[in-house]
Amino acid sequence: MQRITIQEGTIGLVFRNGEFSRTISEGTYWIFPFETVVQFEKDNRVGAHPVSDAWVQKRIQAVHQSLLSK
Repeated sequence: MQRITIQEGTIGLVFRNGEFSRTISEGTYWIFPFETVVQFEKDNRVGAHPVSDAWVQKRIQAVHQSLLSK
């Protein structure tokens, strides 16, 4: 078994035999030899941009409005 520590501000994705198993948050964990952990920063979103986020929110609101008006 391997001991792994997930630091504050990061999350870990646990893969068991190559298949996604679970997420783990801040803390110390024991990981089996057939598991691997990939760590990501919580606030590091790929492609994140304030303009694109605002556009997505507007599109979501438009879809909600169209569904509610039916």
